[in-house]
Amino acid sequence: MPWIEYNHTRVSGTEFIIDFLEEKLGVNLNKNLNPHERAISRAVTKMVEEHFYWTLAYCQWVDNLHETQKMISIPGPFSDLLKWILCHLTKGIVKREMYGQGIGRFSEEEIYKLMEKDMRSLAGLLGDKKYIMGPKFSTLDATIFGHLAQAMWTLPGTRPEQLIKGNKF
Repeated sequence: MPWIEYNHTRVSGTEFIIDFLEEKLGVNLNKNLNPHERAISRAVTKMVEEHFYWTLAYCQWVDNLHETQKMISIPGPFSDLLKWILCHLTKGIVKREMYGQGIGRFSEEEIYKLMEKDMRSLAGLLGDKKYIMGPKFSTLDATIFGHLAQAMWTLPGTRPEQLIKGNKF
């Protein structure tokens, strides 16, 4: 779960973080959106956070666990053992959570088909625009960027990265 600490105050959850920062910093990335656009933005945000996220989690912690293990840095004489334990414990937690969410009930190929549909939907929403909701950056763009950045920088060579780059897998 995403979290921040700002001036010794901890806030968890994307929605609460955005609300907190808007209040504390006096910015509103959605100020240019009308009520209809705000509703669309919220619906797409929930698709990204509650659906697309789990396909990325599958890719990271189940399908590419060995590569994920290589990226983790734990110093000390037992670092390889600790990384192995941490990754396998996380894999079990992710699989259990995915099952409860629903995506974990599908096969690997079905999960990747869902991922591709989500990514193609996001690309379709963006179209030729600079930002999803129009000419100005919004919280939806930040949400999507956070998820796609994870795929680009922590999942090199994987299906999500290939899709982002426009390659068919």
